Amino acid sequence: MMAMQGEAGAVLAPQVPLANDRAGVEELHDLRTIVRERSWVEARRDIFSEGEIPNELRIVVRGLACRYKIMMDGSRRIIGFIFPGDACNADLLCIAEMDHGVRTIIRTEIVSVARDKLLELMQVNPAIARVFWSSIAQDTAILRQWLVKMGHQKAPGRVAHLLYEVFLRCQMVGAATSDTCILQLTQDELADTLGLTPVHMNRVLQRLRKEGLIQLVGRRLTILDQQGLAAAADFDPKYHRALRRTPLGVQLGLRPPDRVAPSA
Repeated sequence: MMAMQGEAGAVLAPQVPLANDRAGVEELHDLRTIVRERSWVEARRDIFSEGEIPNELRIVVRGLACRYKIMMDGSRRIIGFIFPGDACNADLLCIAEMDHGVRTIIRTEIVSVARDKLLELMQVNPAIARVFWSSIAQDTAILRQWLVKMGHQKAPGRVAHLLYEVFLRCQMVGAATSDTCILQLTQDELADTLGLTPVHMNRVLQRLRKEGLIQLVGRRLTILDQQGLAAAADFDPKYHRALRRTPLGVQLGLRPPDRVAPSA
């Protein structure tokens, strides 16, 4: 599958969901009818702020966003990434307010669905809820894996795992070749995600390069030895399957107008 990139380096959502995880045609039509608006959010701006009361569902169509927390000392910790097709807040029906912030990494297009319209639709067609539980299940699987890695893996393994996961998720949204993707994250953002200093992150990246596992030129990440990187990451094959759930936005039929090969 060829890598794809749209306006301002935006990663594009895939055209077709996995056949075994597709909602019914009528359900999809019902969901599409309540999409309220599409809008662009500039790079490194909040989509949701911590403490905000969410009155609408927001889904990334193209671009890249992250979940984050501000610590007591003012430092930031990235706690998750939101790729094209992913919902920023699939749990909006279960929470009173956002317990974390959601912020764009690059210029990102989102669509919004009013919370009350979504509730009305679920009452008429309860099968719609399956689409949302699938999205929440994936978020939970990712959180569990990150928790294990942060608690029990040394820095080189954590960095290898994060790079391999980002590469696989780029593949899932049609934004990577068989071995290459555009890494939209800075070294500071990678460090914020893994609780490392930027200096330590740089040293680990240099180590992975010297071991012949990756090549990083500008923003172009090439996985030179996928088996070796997966081994260094202690990557669980079951987790790979968890990443292959069809994104909520894809099931909604949200598709960008064009698809082109990326450049560094």
